[in-house]
Amino acid sequence: QAVLDDKTPAQVAGDPAYRIRLAAVLLVLEQVVEIESWPADVNQLRQALGVAVPPPIDPTQTELSGLEPHDWARVVPAKLTDDQLLDMYRQSALFNARQALRLLSVELLGRASLSERLDMAAVCGGMAQLTNDPDEALVYLRRAREYATKAGSSPARWYLAELPLRLLRGEATEARH
Repeated sequence: QAVLDDKTPAQVAGDPAYRIRLAAVLLVLEQVVEIESWPADVNQLRQALGVAVPPPIDPTQTELSGLEPHDWARVVPAKLTDDQLLDMYRQSALFNARQALRLLSVELLGRASLSERLDMAAVCGGMAQLTNDPDEALVYLRRAREYATKAGSSPARWYLAELPLRLLRGEATEARH
């Protein structure tokens, strides 16, 4: 990479002259991983290269409106108020900030106080789309059906979402039920 004077990250790791540039390269990589939905852990790479992992963000100590989308996944969801959690969830969905969406969705699903303010079936359906694990996707789609049924809505959407996954897995029998 030109920014690293045509050296690899491993070649410049530990060199103080490249510390900021290497951190910037990893930040850009993190954003590409997010956009492309690659199953990569940039923090693991940071650790291997001796670059500091950005710390979690405590929303009780930080003004959330000043954060950039790439920072949202570092916010500690458990410390968000219900309103902050909903706002961050909606912003993350708007920006397709997948890592933040995953973390925020897990927190949303754990808060009974939000079950009347948000379509929990849609949150589960979103989680099914965000995961790379087909077993986990099926669990979230089952939960989406349960939430929809409990809310008096048709679960058909979630059965239909499950169909291609079942067929790709060669589970024709399960797809018929």
